Amino acid sequence: MYAPSTDLEEPKQLADDYLKWRKEDCMLRGWIIGTLIEEVLGLVIGLETSHLVWHALTEAYAQDS
Repeated sequence: MYAPSTDLEEPKQLADDYLKWRKEDCMLRGWIIGTLIEEVLGLVIGLETSHLVWHALTEAYAQDS
């Protein structure tokens, strides 16, 4: 069971922080996608976060060393 804590941030602050993160992540996702050639776009179209885009590219193109 969840026990409330006096150290928790206010829900509004959490929402504001999330919106700021989301905006910055969308910009980063756009930058990554903007560097890709057309043939690679199919791997990342529809992915919601820069982390998911980066992970998809890593899975497709990273080489084991």
